[in-house]
Amino acid sequence: MRTLHSRVLLTAAVVVGVAMLAGCTSQGGQPQGETTPKPTRSASAKPTSTPQAVDVLFTIGANVRGKDGSTISIRMTVHKPVPYNEAAAKPLEATFIAQCGAGVGGTPITTASLQANGAILLPVSLASSTTGKPFVSAMQVAVGSANFAQSATGKGLAPVDSSQPCYGGYTWSSSGSATAIADFESGTPAPDTGLWRYGYYGFGITDGSSATIEACTVTLTPLATQSDVASVNGWNPDAAQSGKICGIGYTGE
Repeated sequence: MRTLHSRVLLTAAVVVGVAMLAGCTSQGGQPQGETTPKPTRSASAKPTSTPQAVDVLFTIGANVRGKDGSTISIRMTVHKPVPYNEAAAKPLEATFIAQCGAGVGGTPITTASLQANGAILLPVSLASSTTGKPFVSAMQVAVGSANFAQSATGKGLAPVDSSQPCYGGYTWSSSGSATAIADFESGTPAPDTGLWRYGYYGFGITDGSSATIEACTVTLTPLATQSDVASVNGWNPDAAQSGKICGIGYTGE
């Protein structure tokens, strides 16, 4: 299995930290471009009331500060994975290979490698209540497992390691919308659609920043709870969130 830039994805007891200036309020606008529904379960702050698509596994929301002092609501929406051998995976596969194929750096992703290793591709979307406002400090973004590649595109998103952008994690520096794809592989041609439970997802503060995050809300839909995430270490949506992290997922044995 490949080893990613674990410092970006794993910090302390959780795997990610989140960025924003101290003193963020729990208020702020509804993230733009979001089509996810009313949450069913949350951690910490008051849940949002946006509509949930039927393929949503969970959402992660928070309030952060812009450099102008404004409060910005941000949200990550994670959708159910698509096995490589389903027709719905083809557009995801094409995008993923274009962003993480030969010449990009790291182990190149190909159609053959996805098939041989039983890949599932997990779509992720990011949204904000404003567009184009710089965050007071760039945030780390975690969207999967440190053992596999991820691709991400959108305004304000940048790879931590530009020499191998699919293998070092991403930072997010300004509000807007973005998309990502996380790869999980069983190691055999048979895909395992439960592997997404062994990823970590959320926002984290960048090294050396004094920024904080507020009103962290984690909402698991029935799709996630029916997948028995409760049996996987780190999937407790009621776990305390510090002012430096907002995320959920596998945190190790």
